[in-house]
Amino acid sequence: MPNSVKVFISYSYDSKDHKNRILALSDQLRYDGIDCWIDQFENNAPDIGWSQWMLKKINESHFILIICTEFYLKQFSINTKLNEEDLNQNWKGPILDQKSTHSQIKNKKFIPILVSENDTQFIPSIF
Repeated sequence: MPNSVKVFISYSYDSKDHKNRILALSDQLRYDGIDCWIDQFENNAPDIGWSQWMLKKINESHFILIICTEFYLKQFSINTKLNEEDLNQNWKGPILDQKSTHSQIKNKKFIPILVSENDTQFIPSIF
């Protein structure tokens, strides 16, 4: 896919079914010729760490799909207290907030995606 559109999907680990839906979405985008990346394609934790890996993928991508769910919004907020199991994802909000601010949100690089019609309340306010 040398000259294809590059997409990164940012999502939360709401459930195993949710992770599988994200994988299926990414697989479908790849099948359709879009160079799509998610963390599930990594066999091990990247040497540069997950936050730097995510930042690299954001920088390399033409579009970032933000899968907006209640849990994603909680992880996105640096003020939300998460349990220990969820702390590994708490850097997501600051990275995206910084990148989207510097890239000027209006450039449409960051695209909120709703799992259901009722999830509009879970779109981070910067989007």
